[in-house]
Amino acid sequence: MVRDLTSLARCADTAFPRTLSSRHASDIWGGAARERLVRAGVLHNVACSRLLEPTKPTMKTTMNGPGLAVALLLSATAITHQARAQETPFKPGKLIISADRLFGLSFSTTKVVDGGNGDTTTDTRTGVAFLWRRNDVTPYEVPRVGVDVDVFRGLTVGGALGIYGESGTNSTQPAGAATTSRDAPSLTSFIFTPRVGYGVPIVPWFAFWGRLGLSYYSDHSTTTNPVGMAGNLRTNKSTSSGFGLNLEPLFVFLPAPHVGIIVGPYLDVPMSGTRTTSSTTNGVTTTQPDDKLKYTDFGLTVGMLSYFL
Repeated sequence: MVRDLTSLARCADTAFPRTLSSRHASDIWGGAARERLVRAGVLHNVACSRLLEPTKPTMKTTMNGPGLAVALLLSATAITHQARAQETPFKPGKLIISADRLFGLSFSTTKVVDGGNGDTTTDTRTGVAFLWRRNDVTPYEVPRVGVDVDVFRGLTVGGALGIYGESGTNSTQPAGAATTSRDAPSLTSFIFTPRVGYGVPIVPWFAFWGRLGLSYYSDHSTTTNPVGMAGNLRTNKSTSSGFGLNLEPLFVFLPAPHVGIIVGPYLDVPMSGTRTTSSTTNGVTTTQPDDKLKYTDFGLTVGMLSYFL
């Protein structure tokens, strides 16, 4: 169709007033419009000839139901992937709270050098634990809570703390006799590990987190037992403490936003350690020479983490 009848008539009256008037342009919509203008010489004018170019139909892109569903699914997948890519515990300002050494496989060695005669005793054990530990585990095997902060592009600074304590009373009642009671062995232990680490996201659901820490542990136990026929009581005390270097090259699985599962090997290397023992009977205390104590641990650990901010 012709673009604009009024503009064409105006163009004809201006360019060729003697050959084509506005009256002739009024019937230009007829099938012989081009032929009439050719006779009138209007087509020799470029400006007017452009008005005779047919308009191009507007192309509309339509999308059927299945195509629209696929497009929406792809868009949602892209948005979800982008959101997951942004959800990582290793960004500046992220606060990471973890539960470490919850369960796993451990190989532990306890080496004691007697302070009196110099004898050396070595105890080696292999353990598999699932939220359960025996009472005589090394300090490095106990579960602990960790708090770390990403301070600069994956560089984390924080620490972990584990505490354990127990106490009680033992009672004995022989047949036909009175009940006797005494304190049960008491135990207080803790381990504190300040550490630094570096986290690297590999894919949106998987990351590497290497940690290096310096652990300090302390164990204090007290037992009281009767001695001799007179019913005297003897109290034995033992205190152990020491430092160790802690290395954890861990992998973090992120199955959901703000939740992670920690899996990886660990190694605890002893740096120093001592054990002091003493006994008290009737107010007289005897102290033994300090023993040299070293704990070595390595194995596979599993834990969990959550991150905020």
